[in-house]
Amino acid sequence: MSETDNQSDEQQTSQILISTHDPLVIASLVKEQIHLLKRDLETGACRWFPASVNPRGLGFTGILTSEMFGFRSDLDEETLADLDNKVRLTAKENDLNTNDLKELEAINKRLGEAGFEKAFSDPYYAAFVRAWGKKYSDLMAGQRFLTETQKG
Repeated sequence: MSETDNQSDEQQTSQILISTHDPLVIASLVKEQIHLLKRDLETGACRWFPASVNPRGLGFTGILTSEMFGFRSDLDEETLADLDNKVRLTAKENDLNTNDLKELEAINKRLGEAGFEKAFSDPYYAAFVRAWGKKYSDLMAGQRFLTETQKG
């Protein structure tokens, strides 16, 4: 490159790749600025695809639970397990045995200490949790990340 040239051939064909695991860095971008890399577990090939959602406005939780990170929740594993178990037990409604009641009481205590309400005050939400728990309580229990099928 000469002193009079503004760009070399290398600069015209070069790209910069920045990788981050910080949702706050991603929050300032628009989806057109993001390319997601994903490895195919069967072939080992790494492929990129554009983000389908705009991270601006999603917030910390929205970004972590989006395709960009794929977390099921931004909660720690223990709290998430407590919530999974609470849903499972709530779905049993009147079929709770003594051990279930003790477990639910312990879960409610831990969740209460963590700042969660001990009961669902909204009757529609409570009915939803019971119905969802009956159908899906084992679907996500113990999972940190959502599978491709669960992402929808």
